Amino acid sequence: MTTKFELVAFTAADVQVVRSWIPHGDALVEWAGTLYSWPLTDAQMLQHYERALPPDAICKPFKYVAASDGSMAGYVELNRIDRHHRNAALSRVIIDPSRRGLGLARPMLDAVLKVAFLELGLHRVELAVYAHNRPALRCYEGMGFVREGCLRELTRVGDSYWDEIRMSLLEHEFGGRFRSIDADATARSR
Repeated sequence: MTTKFELVAFTAADVQVVRSWIPHGDALVEWAGTLYSWPLTDAQMLQHYERALPPDAICKPFKYVAASDGSMAGYVELNRIDRHHRNAALSRVIIDPSRRGLGLARPMLDAVLKVAFLELGLHRVELAVYAHNRPALRCYEGMGFVREGCLRELTRVGDSYWDEIRMSLLEHEFGGRFRSIDADATARSR
């Protein structure tokens, strides 16, 4: 039996679960950039979460949960939502460490991209990922995100500096990929 997952709104009650997935300062920077400081606290996350409460908020946090029991398997945000220019940033993507390697990232990201392009009517979704995070880069490129550039040695972590890769996906690129997935599924069902 395959577990089904769904994307639902993140709530303040979920903060401790996500915080438990961040074991040390480097992992915090990997996940959240410089938004938070180590040690990560509920108060830091709740302050950020409160920005997402107004209906016209520029941040929409989501959790990816098992439909059967509501257990959280992932977290992702649409951030810096600009309704006039029709763009946003995909940010703070994380999968529960005990569920990594199970292929959950792509369907979670597909679900949030459907919100971005189909529900919010956005034209462009961008993201930033550290260059050494090869699994994330492979995932994003496999989903059609295009590399736009590298901000060299942008973030200081300990005694080293991390390069940041900027990527984006446009609505017609998502739509084309989405239509080809639907066509493949239709062909398999015949």
